Parts: sequence; structure tokens; C-alpha cells
Amino acid sequence: MKYKSIFISDLHLGTKFSQADKLLDFIKVHEAENLYLVGDIIDGWAMKPSH
Repeated sequence: MKYKSIFISDLHLGTKFSQADKLLDFIKVHEAENLYLVGDIIDGWAMKPSH
């Protein structure tokens, strides 16, 4: 499907409840001129520190 704009809010990537796989599936089948990521996209505090 094609859209003018898609707004995606509060993904909280980095948490165990983020459902990043569902986001990827959504992006694969929806096309937009503008993709806006708003709110809490990445929760850095919830990610494991890298060594």
C-alpha cells in the first residue's frame, strides 16, 4: 500500500517488548513518501552495554 505519510510512535526499540520484527514486516508492505518516527524510538537504557 502507498501512503503520503506514515507516523510511527513509541517503538521502544531495545526493550524485550518492542516487537521489532512486526515493525519490519509493516515497513516491507507499506510505502510512504514520508516516514516519521516520533516519541520514544530507542530505549538506550534498556539495551545491554557492549564490550
